Amino acid sequence: MQWLGPYSLTTAAEEGEQARRAEAEADSLRAQQRPRRPGAGRSGRGPSGGVVMCAG
Repeated sequence: MQWLGPYSLTTAAEEGEQARRAEAEADSLRAQQRPRRPGAGRSGRGPSGGVVMCAG
C-alpha cells in the first residue's frame, strides 16, 4: 500500500480554497440579484422594515 499523506493534505487544502472562492462568487452573484431599493435595509421588507403605522 502506498502512503498518500502529503498528497491528501495538499488536495484537501486545494479543495478548501476552491470552496472558499466558490462561496465568495456565489455571495457576489446573490448580491447582484437583490433589488436595490433605497431604504430597503437588510430585511428586504421595504423602507419601513415591516413596521405598519396606522392613523387612528
